Amino acid sequence: MNSPRKAGIYTRISNDKEGAGLGVARQAEDCQELAAELGWDVVTVYEDNDISAYQRKRARTGYQQMLVDLESGRTNAVLAWHTDRLHRRNAELEKFIDLIERTGAKVSTVRGGQVDLATPDGRMMARMLGSIAQREVEHGQDRVRRAKEQAAKAGKWRGGPRPFGYETDGLTIREIEAAAVKRAADNLIAGQSLRSIASELTAQGHRTTSTKSLRLDEINLRNILLRPRNAGFSELRGEIIGKAQWPGILTEETWRAAVSILKDPARRTTTGSTPKWLGSNLFLCGVCKTPVRASMSGDRRRVYRCTNGSHVTRTLAAVDEVVNRVIVNVLRQPETAGLLSSETTTDNVGPLREEAAALRARRDQLALDYAEGNLNGQQVKIATGRMDSRILELESQLAEAGRAAGLADLLAAPDTAQFFLEAPLGRRRAVINALATVSLLPQKRGRPKGWSPERTISIPNQSASHPKESRGECTHNPRHLSRRQRPRARDPTLQHSAVLLRR
Repeated sequence: MNSPRKAGIYTRISNDKEGAGLGVARQAEDCQELAAELGWDVVTVYEDNDISAYQRKRARTGYQQMLVDLESGRTNAVLAWHTDRLHRRNAELEKFIDLIERTGAKVSTVRGGQVDLATPDGRMMARMLGSIAQREVEHGQDRVRRAKEQAAKAGKWRGGPRPFGYETDGLTIREIEAAAVKRAADNLIAGQSLRSIASELTAQGHRTTSTKSLRLDEINLRNILLRPRNAGFSELRGEIIGKAQWPGILTEETWRAAVSILKDPARRTTTGSTPKWLGSNLFLCGVCKTPVRASMSGDRRRVYRCTNGSHVTRTLAAVDEVVNRVIVNVLRQPETAGLLSSETTTDNVGPLREEAAALRARRDQLALDYAEGNLNGQQVKIATGRMDSRILELESQLAEAGRAAGLADLLAAPDTAQFFLEAPLGRRRAVINALATVSLLPQKRGRPKGWSPERTISIPNQSASHPKESRGECTHNPRHLSRRQRPRARDPTLQHSAVLLRR
């Protein structure tokens, strides 16, 4: 008399909406009844709850263990509720058929009866059922994809994990998290590093909204700040396609300013901590234009040093003193407000937003005109190129307005110079970055003939909006300052350092 088969029951459900595993439990009960009818002994039950058979990135641990047990001989039969519980990809099915042929195992299902993979007809039937299951999955994915595209174009939320800053409906702002997003964007524009902003938010108890509730590190924070939804935009595959039904957390100009900083090719790709020194990774080597970094010299002095060939080494404290003096003097000049503020202000961003929205709508209309034969391919290409160019220009102006808004508190201060001196390091760095380019140039040791403090720093004005430049005068050159105003440099190694106004 043949001994009964040692069966393993395999259960799986793709989406456990109830969260209690009731779907796989019902499958197991039906398979137990089938095992009793067949006279098979159930050795074990394999369970893959809330896992799709079509996903490749997420391993089905229960299924993999079932294969191991069949290979080892622990089981020699498989029970399942339906064949589509086992496979929804033909590639996976073929490997399973090969294993069944080698081991001589039996397969039986509650809904489909016994699947005899030892015969050509049985294998053909299994492959047909597998193809049908794969087709159903692909059609389902296509329906979901098209539904999400339609929702995105209508400005609707397409579902998924709760967005940081919003409630579970994806439409209502969650004020505590929205305030964190605003604070993070403002601090980023003001010069603070992502890592330090993320550390502050984590210390305040903020975490990601994923099911795993991950720590809000700089990578997660960067992804949050880059979202078009922050400005009330709907996007599809990385492209903004219109206004969304949910309100924005940030103004468009603030969001674009943050995005321009995060996507700046010149920005360091590694996310470090907030700089501890005024000019670290901000001041430039005058030879190779590489940002200098702070380090210790052989005689235990803190210095700025070029890291791309050691072209320049300057005493840190002396450089910072001179740069601070010059920037303070510049801030006390009436025309400096124009250097820090943007030509695009909060008063005129409205027309820019409207023009950009109108251009995007016209660009979308081009596809319909082409489909109806009103335009040919070349006309669509030319028109799209012109519109894209103008849209990028408008977005750049909005980003500039957002960056200027990050310095609004400085411009509103009664004494901008004093505000600068008392501001946190990150804010002072942002002001210097907005006003000037500081370059440290190489020079011989000692004080060359003719050296004087007046020649230590020069600030040639580069703004065409200043009438004095047209006559060749340097508005902020220390030679034009009184002796009391001139920056005093005790360190001769500062000879020929240069601070160039940006605009």
